Amino acid sequence: VHALRLGSHIDLKHWPQSLLYLFILQAVQKHGLPQRWLTTLIESREGAMADKPFLNLNEAEKYGEQTCTPILYLTLQTIGVTDVKADHAASHLGRAQGLVTLLRGIPFNAHHRRVLLPVELCVHHGVSQEQIVRRDNSQPVKDLIYDIASQAHIHIDKFKQMKDLPKTARPVFLHEVPIEQFLSHIQHLDFDPFHPKFLQRSPSFVFRLQWHWFKQRLF
Repeated sequence: VHALRLGSHIDLKHWPQSLLYLFILQAVQKHGLPQRWLTTLIESREGAMADKPFLNLNEAEKYGEQTCTPILYLTLQTIGVTDVKADHAASHLGRAQGLVTLLRGIPFNAHHRRVLLPVELCVHHGVSQEQIVRRDNSQPVKDLIYDIASQAHIHIDKFKQMKDLPKTARPVFLHEVPIEQFLSHIQHLDFDPFHPKFLQRSPSFVFRLQWHWFKQRLF
């Protein structure tokens, strides 16, 4: 972490020989990746290590903006895309991905007695942390999940409304496919986060991903 914050002019021989670290550092040096996005990504992850729940939905979105969006920004720069519209699209996609990651983590976190769901939203629906830990799938819990999923869907809709995005950015934006498919999937499960099939990937996922890739190349 400290080494990455120093910038890209680092002699690899003087730092720990971690493969992950070396690959990241080489990418920084090769593509001139902005230090600010790496710093944002690292610091936001460090801040989440306390396992504290988000205060509200805006705070949960902000976490997605700080953890998922920087990866999209860095990936865009790696493939040579520096475009304001592409960055704007990545911002919406990153926030949607952050909210979906929060939803997907509910069963795992509940098993470990962790509840990261927005406190204000839980209070609004009358849902306690103990209910989540006990894997309660009552209607208030489903309404809570619906609100978070709806906000993620709003960002997906805004992303899809953006026009004239660089064609070279299209591979990066394939992230939309699993996000949208997951949101559709949990809708069919009536937003029950503890349904046995909640985390089950659709058999059509690979096909849909290939179809989107084919359409992007065609048009």
